[in-house]
Amino acid sequence: MKKIFAVLDSKDVYGKELSNIEVCKTLEEHGYDITILYNKDASERLKQEINKFRCIPIFFPRNIYGKWRGAKYVIAVIYSNLRISMLLAAQKPDVLLIPTEIVFIYLLPVLFIIRKLRILFRMGDAPIIYRKKDKGFAVRIYSWLWRNIVVQKISVVVSVSNFIKEKLLESGRQFNPKDVVIYNFPPKRFSNNTEQVEINKTGNDVVFGYLGRIVEDKGVLLLVEASLQILEKGYNMELYIGGNTKTDPVYYGKIKSLLNKSSQSQHIHFLNEITNIETFYNNIDVSCTPSIYEEPLGNVLVEAKAFRRPSIIFNKGGMPEIIEHQCNGYICENVSVESLKRAMMYYIENPQRCIIEGDDAKVSIERMGIDRNSYVHKWLGVMDAILK
Repeated sequence: MKKIFAVLDSKDVYGKELSNIEVCKTLEEHGYDITILYNKDASERLKQEINKFRCIPIFFPRNIYGKWRGAKYVIAVIYSNLRISMLLAAQKPDVLLIPTEIVFIYLLPVLFIIRKLRILFRMGDAPIIYRKKDKGFAVRIYSWLWRNIVVQKISVVVSVSNFIKEKLLESGRQFNPKDVVIYNFPPKRFSNNTEQVEINKTGNDVVFGYLGRIVEDKGVLLLVEASLQILEKGYNMELYIGGNTKTDPVYYGKIKSLLNKSSQSQHIHFLNEITNIETFYNNIDVSCTPSIYEEPLGNVLVEAKAFRRPSIIFNKGGMPEIIEHQCNGYICENVSVESLKRAMMYYIENPQRCIIEGDDAKVSIERMGIDRNSYVHKWLGVMDAILK
């Protein structure tokens, strides 16, 4: 049985973590021996998601704050490298599965020491050298290390979209026929069966829904602003927002300030964080994912498709690869409140399109190769290629 060490350095669970856990589940179901090296400070929810695997806690230098932050980071880097090096030497896994680019930053010593290690990188974001606005000395040093060392050490890269693969090649990765694109299959989430998701749909109102982090990159403020402007013109609609309002209190405060100034705020509902997504999707008509940054892909787009719901998106990142305009969703022409309003009004004035495009969304999962069988086949192909 081939042995895989999968790194999971995050402390909490978001779409990226769920997708990486789904990969581990898929490989384990098909005969691979999976060990997850997880963050010892992981949240209870993350632990619940991985409790069926063999797990080893590691002190990863992730999200370190407070007094003596620098010293704690150095200690964590030394510890994680020594711990993982010892585990690799003792258990000799066939493959090390890396889920995020940041792992390479603090595991560079391992890459130097263990030269014959097969590294499988599941790339869910554009390289840091593109995302960092600060192009200071540290970023320039890291960019050199990335181009000249890191990408050379990676055996196979699985990108979550063609957009990400293009960014990978631009960043210095030489063409490798083993590198592939595998779209995310909707990950299975840990579900709290006692969780109450209250969505009251009345009359012919079109119900829009957002599911995700409530942060600036996700464009939630623009969605709320567009909704209020539509409501203030007398149109009937409801918007339900599922997400943790405490992730970015300042940003959430801006949203609440906007709502407090409107007489239509009763039509905007916050549901907090949701794991019972079936109830959520079954009670909305259109899913909205108005990310204003270069979103790599977006699990919620595929989840919405699985529940026969069209999606509204901006033309950013890898998301337009998943949505076909006015077939199973609406691609806004630019990032603006006006563009978002036009998309929402398209469904409000043509409510039958919610059903027609929702049906096509479901069918398109197989048509676009993001069904379960295609997903499994592609991942098994990756493993065959890396283990040759």
